Amino acid sequence: MIYSPGIVILRTDSGDWVSSFEVDVLTCAAVNAGDVQGKNEKSADRVDPQKLEKQIKATMREHMARILCLFEQRGAKNLVRRNFGTGVYRNDAEVVAKVWAALLIGSEARYTKTFYWVVFPIFGSEHQPDVQTGIQERWRWIE
Repeated sequence: MIYSPGIVILRTDSGDWVSSFEVDVLTCAAVNAGDVQGKNEKSADRVDPQKLEKQIKATMREHMARILCLFEQRGAKNLVRRNFGTGVYRNDAEVVAKVWAALLIGSEARYTKTFYWVVFPIFGSEHQPDVQTGIQERWRWIE
């Protein structure tokens, strides 16, 4: 993970100038499920696909929890999160949504009262056909 505090924003996504403001940026690679699964299929020591999926989910959960922990330690209250590898990395959108929900929502969630605002912008591409559906199904009651 790379944490970069105080990044100054000067322009919108379309290139228009805005009044400058600062944001903290965290870069953390998601699990690349597609790569892991592909290598497993070619391996002589192939792992059972169900066991592999559990390992991917556990690793994903660990990464996501570390992200939230770092933001909590830095005092962040508002988060904009990406989809965590549901595009090119082929992470299952439903699994990603469930892991975020387990960490952020409900009485058992570790970070339920830590953040004021968490948004998941969903950008469309040919690699993300079920991202929006997976996130919306899991989070629909929040709207």
